[in-house]
Amino acid sequence: MTPAPLLPETVSTLTAAQRLEVRTLIDRARDTDGAAPCNEAAMIEIGRSECDPGTAHQLARLDDNLVGYAFLDSTTGDPIAQLVVDPAHRRAGIATAMIRELGFDPRDEAGGHRLRQNISLRLWSFGDLPAARALANSLGYRPVRELLVMAKDLVDLTDPVLPADVTVRAYAESDLPDLVAVNARAFAHHPEQGAMTTDDFRDRFAEPWFDPAGLLIATRPDPEGGDRVIGFHWTKRHDDVTGEVYVIGVDPEHAGGGVGRGLLHLGLQHLADRGAKRVILYVEGDQRYVVGLYESSGFTVANRDMMYASPSPEDQ
Repeated sequence: MTPAPLLPETVSTLTAAQRLEVRTLIDRARDTDGAAPCNEAAMIEIGRSECDPGTAHQLARLDDNLVGYAFLDSTTGDPIAQLVVDPAHRRAGIATAMIRELGFDPRDEAGGHRLRQNISLRLWSFGDLPAARALANSLGYRPVRELLVMAKDLVDLTDPVLPADVTVRAYAESDLPDLVAVNARAFAHHPEQGAMTTDDFRDRFAEPWFDPAGLLIATRPDPEGGDRVIGFHWTKRHDDVTGEVYVIGVDPEHAGGGVGRGLLHLGLQHLADRGAKRVILYVEGDQRYVVGLYESSGFTVANRDMMYASPSPEDQ
């Protein structure tokens, strides 16, 4: 295997021309692999003229042509990379060279592993593709996180049932502060979702797919007066036939009693009413209670995304 001919370049912000190159590269990889190499958060950053602090972009070129790209996110701790190599230039050592240039050389001169600054680099493999699995194994990376992709046909839907004092309505702009707060409490265990800020929500509200009617807000009377936001089900349409359970969050103080299950079934009915025939969702593989909720509602595992981590200092 020959190394990449040029050292990749890491930049904090992409130019308009670079953004177009990166999107074209990602499209080619998705068409070849059947899975997108970068997730929604990365695509939002790729589209920005000014990126968030703690993120970076790596560009690898061959004869002035972009053959490799990596998005690096260090905003929640140890850096996480999403990496893609042009299908026409794979098996040439480009991915290994890109990882090495990020500062995490997989092998030192003695053949062992080496980490700079004693931190762990993590790599996403969306779709858990065999080639990505083989690369991780060759570098000694270990699986540390599993994200299940579950799916269900929208037939024979269960009637939604909610506690008698819970009301569900469509999102209103005034709900945003409460929505952000409930999301943070509901996903305090989740490194990305729980860290979403008001600006992160607004970024997604600006996406072409966003529909306020598809963001269902659950409220319960507040003892001090008025209604309190206690949960939400954010649905998403991918195309005319596919919808997504984008996020379901319930304030831990109000969990149980069927709030989450009722929101799930209301969202499924909303998607079906708008013509969707199939729905997908993403859930952490270690959240067994939540996975069980979806399984009992007819979802099955259709695919899985894996995160791999570089060897720990103890392994070196």
